[in-house]
Order: sequence, then C-alpha cells, then structure tokens
Amino acid sequence: MATLGETYVVTASAGLDAPHLRIIPLITTDLKGRLFKGCQEPIQGWYSSENLKKVESTTISYEWTSQASTTIATLLYPYSPTNNRHDTIAATMLPVPTHNGLAFKVTTPVGEDFIMFATSPGLKSFGPYQTEH
Repeated sequence: MATLGETYVVTASAGLDAPHLRIIPLITTDLKGRLFKGCQEPIQGWYSSENLKKVESTTISYEWTSQASTTIATLLYPYSPTNNRHDTIAATMLPVPTHNGLAFKVTTPVGEDFIMFATSPGLKSFGPYQTEH
C-alpha cells in the first residue's frame, strides 16, 4: 500500500497495522513523481516472490529534469501507525553561506534534527551550527 501526496511525499506500508515509511524528497524543484503497480507497458510495479512467479507491488518513480549535474536528497522516516502524529513531519532547507553543501531542519512530533550534506571539505555553517570536515 502506498500513497503519493501533492508534494511527492510517499507513505508506504504492508498494511494498516504494519510499520509505515514516509519518503520525503527534500528538493522538489523540477520533480515529477509517479506510482506504478502491475503495469505491463512499461513493465513496472512487480516483484518475484519465487521463480517464474510475479506479484503486483507498488513502485515509486521520481524524475528530475536538469541541464547540469544536480544533487538530490530524500528523507526516509519510519514510524508506527499507532502514532497518529506522523503528518507533522516537516523538512525545511536552511541556507549554507559558503554554498558547499545542503542543510535541512527536520521537525517531527518529538523535536527537531539538523541534517547537512557537504560537497567539499572545510568549515561549514548552517542554522545555529558549524561543522568542519
């Protein structure tokens, strides 16, 4: 079971009571997302449970259009379906003054976390933090 939201956020699970996974693209500029299940043309949305047997399965496809090299970032957030506060997950891009990385503030029901993807060594600052490596 999977659903694709307006901002290309996907919520996936094996059932209502099973653990859930929120797939959150952190960069959505020029992003297109689609779900496939049991498609024949092109063949997408299947898995093989045993030799020569195929079973329908939801496949998520993201596509970015860019004229140059680009960086993509995706947050995978597992959660329990018994915790109904999962809709309050938010990711906000933070400025990186030196432009040598990407930084995000991730807000969840239990607090805030900061994530930094560095593209080169040296001192970086983002939000209230600095790191060097």
